[in-house]
Amino acid sequence: MVAPDTNGIYTAFLSKKFRKLDQEVLTATGFLFYDRNAREYRIASKEKLNEPTLAGNYISLKADACSIYGEGKMGGLGLDLGQVKINALEMLPMT
Repeated sequence: MVAPDTNGIYTAFLSKKFRKLDQEVLTATGFLFYDRNAREYRIASKEKLNEPTLAGNYISLKADACSIYGEGKMGGLGLDLGQVKINALEMLPMT
């Protein structure tokens, strides 16, 4: 999530936004899966969970390390650039 009136970015894994105006940077939809061996929660489409090299959004949370990893199509980060359009793909490790 990003707050449009600040330079702050924060994670929100299965939780609400801090404020209604905060914008999503990267989201994943589909299935929630817990990998016992990796001790990690994962959210993605069923196909992406089964084959991680496929295109698509993916977010994981290592609860014991309190770290989040995400990849896929990013939101606009609250930028209004007029006629300029940005399509960004990113891998975001966050701790």
